[in-house]
Amino acid sequence: MPKGENAMPEPNLCRHCFSILEEGETVCSACGQKPEAPNPEQSLPLGTMLSGRYRVGMVLHHNDLLTTYLAWDAEKDRKVRIEEFFPGILKRAEDGRGIMLISAESKTLFRTMASDLHDRWKRLMEINHKAMLKTLVLFSENDTLYRVTEYLRMEPLEEYLSRQKGEMSLTDARQLISPLISLLSQLHNMGLTHCGISPQNIYVDSRRRVVLDGFALPELRTVGNGLHAELYAGYSAPEQYSKALWQGEWTDIYSLGAVLYRMLAGQAPVSAELRGEKDYLAPLGKLRPDLPANVCEGIMKALSVDHKQRYRSMEAFSAALLEETGANTAVFCPEAPPRPVEKPTVTAGGLRQFPPATILLAVLLAVSIVGNIFLALWHSGALSGKEQPTTPVMERNLEGYYLPAIEDELEQMTGYNFIYRYEFSDTYPAGVIYKQSLSVGQVLPEDGSVTLYISKGPQYIPMPDLYGANEAYAIRILTEQQINYTVTYDTNPETGGEIGTVVGTSIAPGAFVRPKTATEVDTVTVTIKAAPEDPYYIG
Repeated sequence: MPKGENAMPEPNLCRHCFSILEEGETVCSACGQKPEAPNPEQSLPLGTMLSGRYRVGMVLHHNDLLTTYLAWDAEKDRKVRIEEFFPGILKRAEDGRGIMLISAESKTLFRTMASDLHDRWKRLMEINHKAMLKTLVLFSENDTLYRVTEYLRMEPLEEYLSRQKGEMSLTDARQLISPLISLLSQLHNMGLTHCGISPQNIYVDSRRRVVLDGFALPELRTVGNGLHAELYAGYSAPEQYSKALWQGEWTDIYSLGAVLYRMLAGQAPVSAELRGEKDYLAPLGKLRPDLPANVCEGIMKALSVDHKQRYRSMEAFSAALLEETGANTAVFCPEAPPRPVEKPTVTAGGLRQFPPATILLAVLLAVSIVGNIFLALWHSGALSGKEQPTTPVMERNLEGYYLPAIEDELEQMTGYNFIYRYEFSDTYPAGVIYKQSLSVGQVLPEDGSVTLYISKGPQYIPMPDLYGANEAYAIRILTEQQINYTVTYDTNPETGGEIGTVVGTSIAPGAFVRPKTATEVDTVTVTIKAAPEDPYYIG
């Protein structure tokens, strides 16, 4: 195939989806489009060449911020996806390629969103994770922005679940959700949130690989922010229906909990708009009584209307989901197998033969043994009505549990004196019990003391990437991750960046920093761009 600006897909490729057309075929069997059918109004025309190598195909998705196209990479001979920054405040220019503001009053809003989106795309480009489409290149053209990502043949999770015809097993749900938890943990550590997690934005391929898509700006996922909000009934969190409420990691935790609810219950949760004083959301445990109680409770906690009642981090939510049994599940101890009994030898008549003297001696011996047993039981109180003391033993294996989730229950366990010992761990998330001093079945000491070893998390954590974030958001992220910080203001007019946003940190993003939980604590200096005339400007 020819390369470069003048490259064209082979004549037998569909102009919409670039699938092979059979000879004489007038409608593509892959996408159902006729060759002469145009793209929707206000989108780029079919065949438009971008950056000298990408030929535009069909529109895959459109919202009030972005238009996503399928495209053909003429240099690599492959399909790619292209996102075009085309918010609702724009209209297509007469040439069919360029853009125009519908109103001149929207100029500042356009520039602000373009800057925020470009910064967000650059940060996403740094991520290499199997659960996210790889960003290939960013470029600007036609007075707007474009992002090119890899294209994978996948179907939305919603369609995948519809074909399952019912609820999913816990094992299958965990398998699908685990890569998303890993990706979201990485995003949150960088100070990024998704705010659009739903079965429509999660894709699955034939090998059950899962990819999270639908990355956008928070303005698109919040009611009342100047754009037509793209929310997902049942999956968007309550705080997304009001611009007066904070959004953060807990927003993604709610949405991911809703996706898990859909997987396991076989039905979508009730929309957050309908969950007021009278909550109509059916508890997962009632819909799926076969599931472990702790898993159901963990998902319902993630779906709390009040974000303060949800898990505060993806790691904490993950720890609750990985528990194999509920906190109130009895410990099953298999009984020892009965010892084999040797069968007596018998005579031909079927009866065992013993001499009379032997029989008499056996009778006397049996009477003596029974008498001694009776006296022993009487003196011990077993036959005199005295209550017998029992030897207390450790009854539960608490390893792997998230302490805050079961702390109230531990306080109610009589006969136990739990001692908490916190230590750093690179393996277990903060708050997870990773060891206990007594194994199940071991005798408790007189004071009932059992030492539980709880992870403090890693002693070193990666510095989140806060460049371009506003000051309030940066401070909140640092506070949540328990990173000590100071703030300075840069009034130099030559310093790049928007006023009120982070333009520098003393510890580079991704470098290790010691949080307040560490033995020695690092202090990060955050530099905020300020107006030259006001050195104390706070954006």
